Amino acid sequence: MILPFLYLQIYLQELYSPKPELKLPSSSLSPIIDPHISPDGTMLAYVRDSELHVLNFLFNESKQLTHGAQGNTVVSFKLLVSAGGWIIYDFIDDVR
Repeated sequence: MILPFLYLQIYLQELYSPKPELKLPSSSLSPIIDPHISPDGTMLAYVRDSELHVLNFLFNESKQLTHGAQGNTVVSFKLLVSAGGWIIYDFIDDVR
């Protein structure tokens, strides 16, 4: 049995809101991989298209942090700390 490829969608729901809001749509061509919420809860770091991105929940803005990944890379990262608008991470870009 072959299972269909599942991809992650990121939603945010305010406590007073009856319905969640789609913040990061994803597709099989450009999936969201390995999301991590920052320790202070204000940002979500994730991998998309082999590049590291961050979504700032306070300003509802997404920003690409890394550039230049090749299409045949395996990417992973560990979010170490985020505070005062800074994000510190450990990033592995492994060409296979």
